[in-house]
Amino acid sequence: MKQSSLFPLPLTVFERHMLTDDRPDYPMTCAVHAQFAGTIRREAFSEAFDEVLARHPLLTALVDRSHPGRPCWMPGAVRPGIQWRESEDVTGFGLTDRIDLEREAGLRFQVRQDSEKAFATMLFHHVCSDGIGAARFLEELLAAYHVRVEPDCRADVLPATDLSRLPLRGCVPRMGSFPARVSHQVRTLVREGHHWLCHPVTPLGFPAGACEPGAGTLSLGRLPACEFDEDFSARLRAASKQRGVTMNDAFLAAMFATICEWNAGHPPAASTPWLRIAVPQNLREPADRWMPAANKVTMCFLTRSQHSCENASDLLRGIGVEMSAARYWLRGKSLLRAMRVAQAIPRLERRFREEDRCLATVVLSNLGDYDRWFCSSLPREGRHIRAGNVCLQRLTPAAPVRPQTHAAFCVASYGGVLRISMRPDPRVFTADKAEELLALFASKVESAAEG
Repeated sequence: MKQSSLFPLPLTVFERHMLTDDRPDYPMTCAVHAQFAGTIRREAFSEAFDEVLARHPLLTALVDRSHPGRPCWMPGAVRPGIQWRESEDVTGFGLTDRIDLEREAGLRFQVRQDSEKAFATMLFHHVCSDGIGAARFLEELLAAYHVRVEPDCRADVLPATDLSRLPLRGCVPRMGSFPARVSHQVRTLVREGHHWLCHPVTPLGFPAGACEPGAGTLSLGRLPACEFDEDFSARLRAASKQRGVTMNDAFLAAMFATICEWNAGHPPAASTPWLRIAVPQNLREPADRWMPAANKVTMCFLTRSQHSCENASDLLRGIGVEMSAARYWLRGKSLLRAMRVAQAIPRLERRFREEDRCLATVVLSNLGDYDRWFCSSLPREGRHIRAGNVCLQRLTPAAPVRPQTHAAFCVASYGGVLRISMRPDPRVFTADKAEELLALFASKVESAAEG
């Protein structure tokens, strides 16, 4: 499929929602921060970047609102380039940087390096791509760089790209079986609507000494993060399996416990009996493995009363049951249906964007193991990928925060290391308080690994 026949490409329901929800103070931007050992060869890396960027059209496209019916992607006239910085310049991209998709491409890329190490930061609009799509772009970029630096390597190092999957990114796979699927979806819609209308949730409490409005004290290069080794991951997996749940269920239970303890020490201004975690849900099918960078996720929400979080065993068991059903039935499809209805009724759509309403206490995104998305034909140094003369040592993803949702946590593994990063609302958290909240969550995760 040629790119010329791809456009105009209508935005999906979820893309339209994120575009509408993009705000100057709360931009709908995501990021991946990569650390390398070695020095990137500038000319070869720039050539690889230009080549790979041409294979991911949504990262260079613009949103055109002039088409009747709904906005469309159209090819952009100017492609983004790489911003090269000295290693002493550690500011990187700011947490409040906004990308206007009607005037500029949805990708910014920066490289900082010295004689021993390099840092690459990929900032992208969430309408253009999700975290898995960003991993696909980075995978191809490293492969294209490797080919240029190691000319004797095999030609099949470069992964394929299937443009024909882009028009299908708004399609969701069918799950469950008929006729139970219909009745279950009706019950899910009723339950979700009841939660949204009748259970306003409590945000994270403001810590003492919170930032002033407009402050942006944290850069994407300095996000708070913590790491756990492979032995810990094995113990957590074994403990979760023994309890009949997944590792992700254990993370969710630890997050509810973290919210309760944090809010007990930092009482929020407006409190309700309810807490909610927003959980991104991947909608990719096996055929989407080589789809270019795009957004093919939705959200499902776990709502719990603060009282129900007091019993850790019951909390974990209930989360395990609910998340198992959410995976089987792809519960996030209910949100897409609700958004489709809301987008047809402007007054209802505005309810999604009420800044004084907390839609979720926190976001917890589990990207899994990056090795699932990286090209297996690239060489390795131990557990780390080598691309030419550099070795990828660490990856730190960052999800967007929203009004009244003051923190977004990302869990991901790479090279045998489990890494938890947190993107705090810079108007609420200072760097010290953000580290304190992350440390509290890490301690709850450590407790979950105990037998």
